[in-house]
Order: sequence, then C-alpha cells, then structure tokens
Amino acid sequence: MNVDRYVVIDVETTGNRPTAGDQIIEVGMTVIEKMKVVHTFSSLVYTDRNIPLFIEQLTGIRSEDLQDAPSFEAIVPELLQALDGSCFVAHRADFDLQFINVALENAGYSPFEGPVLDTVEMARMVYPTLDSYRLSAIAQHFSFGHNAPHRAGSDAHVTAEILIKMEEKLRSLPKATVMKMEPFTAGMSSGLQQLVYDCLKDAREQAPDPNVQYVRSFPVKHIELELEGAVKSGPFSGDTFYGEKGSLHQVIQNYEPRGSQQQMAEAVWQAFENEQHLLVEAATGTGKTMAYLYPAFVKSVEENLPVVIATDTIALQQQILENDVPKLERALGTTVKTALLKGRDHYLCVQKFEHFLERMPAHYDEQLMACQLLVWLTETETGDVEELNLPSGGRAFGMS
Repeated sequence: MNVDRYVVIDVETTGNRPTAGDQIIEVGMTVIEKMKVVHTFSSLVYTDRNIPLFIEQLTGIRSEDLQDAPSFEAIVPELLQALDGSCFVAHRADFDLQFINVALENAGYSPFEGPVLDTVEMARMVYPTLDSYRLSAIAQHFSFGHNAPHRAGSDAHVTAEILIKMEEKLRSLPKATVMKMEPFTAGMSSGLQQLVYDCLKDAREQAPDPNVQYVRSFPVKHIELELEGAVKSGPFSGDTFYGEKGSLHQVIQNYEPRGSQQQMAEAVWQAFENEQHLLVEAATGTGKTMAYLYPAFVKSVEENLPVVIATDTIALQQQILENDVPKLERALGTTVKTALLKGRDHYLCVQKFEHFLERMPAHYDEQLMACQLLVWLTETETGDVEELNLPSGGRAFGMS
C-alpha cells in the first residue's frame, strides 16, 4: 500500500522504561499528507509520578506544570484519529512507539500495529556522511529552526521537516541506485522498504542525468574537471620569500626569518635543479613544510609537471592542505593546484563492492551499509571512505 499520510510523534517521558512505570509527560504530533504538513498538535500530559531532576533540566517541564494537564486518556481520540490508516514516524521510533503502545493499552485501547518509519534509520541511509544522527545535529545540518529541543511539539515538527527533506533526497536518486537499494531495505527495522518501493513505483523513466556516470553497474557522480588557466610563478628567490620583509612576512603574524628554513629551501631547490636526491635532517621549529613547499611549487610551474609530496600520516596531509598551502597561496598571490591521494585502503573497490552485493548480505549492518554506499557513490567527489559514517565502523566490509 502506498502510504501518503505520515504521523510524526514525539513523546517526553519520566524515564526510558514504560513497562517499569515511566510515563509520558508530553506528546507532540505533526501530520504530513503528500509530503506537506497539514496538522500539528502538542499537549502536556498529567502524571502522578514525580519528574526526575534530570528530566526537568532536559525538558524544562516541572511536576507543577502537569497539575492541570489532560490525562493521556483524554488525548487518545485525537491521536487515534490521526494514526488511522497512517504511518507512524518518530526519531528513534522504538522508544516513542513503545511508550505510546503501553499508554494505549493502559487506557484500554489496542496498540498501534500499522507501518512504522524510523527517521534515524532513514537518515543513516540517505545521508551517509553526517557526523551525528541526533535530531538536533540533523536539524543544524539543514539549518532547520529548532528553538525548543526536547519539547515534544518542536521535536515532532523538526522530525517532520527532516522526513520531507529525506523523501525528496530519496526520489532524487538515480532510479538504478534505488533499484539496487530496494532488496536490502527488507532487513531494515522500520518500513523503509515500502517507502523505497513506492519511490520506484512512482518513478518515471528518467532522462539521462549529466551529473551521473556509470562505473561497472553503479551510478556515480560525474566530476567535470575544470581546466584552469596557467599558474604563474616568479623565479625561485629565498631572500624574496623567506627574508625579513619577504612574502611570508606579509601573511604570517609575528613572522621571524629563520636562516635554517631558507637554507633548507635553497638546498631543496638545488636538488630539483640538479635532479639529485637530497636527505635533510632539520631541527624542530625549522619550518620544514614551507621550506620544501615553495621550491616545489616554483619548480612545478616552471616544468609544468606535478610534484608528489609523501607524508607519514594523513594528519600531516590535512595540515599541509588546510594550513600550509593557503599560506603559500596568500604569500605568492596565486593559486596552488593540489590533489589529495591516500593509500588504496581508503577508497572503495567497486569490483569488491559488486561481489559484496551479489552475495545478498543478510546481516543488518551489512544491509544498511550497502544502501549507504550506493547513495554515497552518487555524491562523493573524492571516493574517500573516511567521508562515511558506517555502522560498526565499516567492519562488515573490512573498512575499519
């Protein structure tokens, strides 16, 4: 059944164990029809249980705030009317649905048994590179207003906005990607397979997307390399670059010339010029990185050839790209063209991934990761698997 109506629910509670007596103290609900918000509802809920200090501090809800609040039984008719024929949606759906069902049964009603969608699980699938899948983190990522976190009405509304955003993302994926994902969503803990199936059923034949190309059987992002104009560089001059009033002095606050740095740079330059090997041992504080970057850049421009700089650690690679190269660019007033290349273990082998999918992994982490990788291939510009936030750290695919 194609579900066009989603009821997003969030509850605030006195704890996390409904079967041990913890109770709902606030309910928030946002109703979505055809991916548009059509109704919102929120209410405090009376309980005779004391609210723990931690919950008070987290939500701002105090026991005295609930004295005149309606009982859960009083708001059940509105909840059941909204849920009838709808899909139950929540961020970490197991938590909210368990509380709702225990409360329904305590009030003499049957538990909800319709389709369920967990927005945490869906976010992990369609946004596989997010650092965190906490509600506030996802809201911040999309610049959604979330001025009252840990209040049911606000949390439900933000979750609804995130659901709409994710459904749009899912429908924007290449049809071939969604077709590959669909079998693996059968093992998801919520109703993602139905949503993915509905997206496939509704999808028309797509026109060729210029932003997509195929590697083996996988749609991947097409990267159009921009041919930049020629980069210019003056002749190598240690004094002009490293001197007391040199180029580095103009861009580094409190810069002090270091004779050892300039001496090393000139030795590097001579090694380039004479096509010789050079072994340098330099003390801490010499400024080694800038001592080889400047002559390497000048030589690269002169010869119109790349210079390869190998580092012992990825952290040093990042430092050079994010800290030292920008300084070099500012000092020279030009663009330094760079590319980052890591060891082969940092990149996805599409042949290995293809074999991984062919054996139809049955473990939950493997199925989720298969979907994440399929989505990621359509958007990554580097192919670096460190971009991903994989279940179990990627151990299921040997990426940890």
